[in-house]
Amino acid sequence: MKLSFFSASMERYPIERVFQAAQEFGYEAMELWGGRPHAYAPDLADGDVKKVKQLSKDYRLPIISFEPDMVTLSWKDPRWHKENMDYYKVCLDMISELECPYMVLAALHAEFGNNYKDDWNQLIDSVGILAQHAEKRGVTILLETIAQFEGYLMHRCDDIIRVMDEVKSPYVKGMLDMLTAITANEPSSEYFEKLGKDLKHIHLVDGKKDNEAHLIAGDGELPFEEVLAMIHSYGYDGYCSLEHFDEYRGEPILFNHQAIRRVRAALQNIGLE
Repeated sequence: MKLSFFSASMERYPIERVFQAAQEFGYEAMELWGGRPHAYAPDLADGDVKKVKQLSKDYRLPIISFEPDMVTLSWKDPRWHKENMDYYKVCLDMISELECPYMVLAALHAEFGNNYKDDWNQLIDSVGILAQHAEKRGVTILLETIAQFEGYLMHRCDDIIRVMDEVKSPYVKGMLDMLTAITANEPSSEYFEKLGKDLKHIHLVDGKKDNEAHLIAGDGELPFEEVLAMIHSYGYDGYCSLEHFDEYRGEPILFNHQAIRRVRAALQNIGLE
C-alpha cells in the first residue's frame, strides 16, 4: 500500500519542513495543500512553483495530488463565482507545472436559501468548465464527497457518479474520503464497487458518525485492519493519503509519526507489509 503525506496537517510549518518530516517518517509521496504557507496557487504562479518542484525532487517525494485552499462553486453573485473559477484554473495550471496528476475538488456550502436544483446545475456547469481546462493541462479532477456539516451537494458515492455522468469528461474521476462514508452511513466498499477503476485516490482516515473530525487510525470507530484488508482485496493501486486536522495541529509532527506507525503496524498484522 502506497502512503502519502497530506501537508495540511502541518499547516503552521513552512513547506520545506513538511517535506522533511514526510521523508523522515517514511511516506512515499506528498498530497499538497494549496494554502499559505505551503502552495497557494497565486504564489506558485508568482514563482514559488520552482521552489516546490525542487523540494519534491530533493526529498524524493512526488506530488501525487493537490487539494486547493477550497472555495465554493455555489456563489450566485457572478463576480464572486468568476473569481473562484479563475482561482481553480490557476490551480490547474500550477498543478500541471508540478507534474501532479490530480486536483481534489469538493462542493462546499455557500449561501442558505438557495434552490437545490439551481446549486446542482451551477456545480455541473462549473465542473464542466474546469474539466475543459484540466484537459488542456493534462490534470484530472477528483471529486470528493464531504460530510453534511460541510456541504449538501456531494455526500455519497452516487453523487460523484451523477456528476461524472452529467459532465461526461474523462478528466473527472472520483476518490474516497473514509470519513464521509462514515458520516453518510454508507459502506466505504460502495466506492470500490461503483467507481471501479475511476476511484483514483483515498483519504485514509478514521472518524465518528456525529462530527467531521479526521482522526488517525485507532482514534475513531473503524476496524482499521479490516479497512486495509478491504482496500487490498479490491486491487486498489493508487495512493492513500493520511489526512488529519484540528485534533492534532498542536503537535502535528508527533501525531503524523504516530499515524503512519499505526497504519504500518496494522498492515504487518494482516500480512500486507
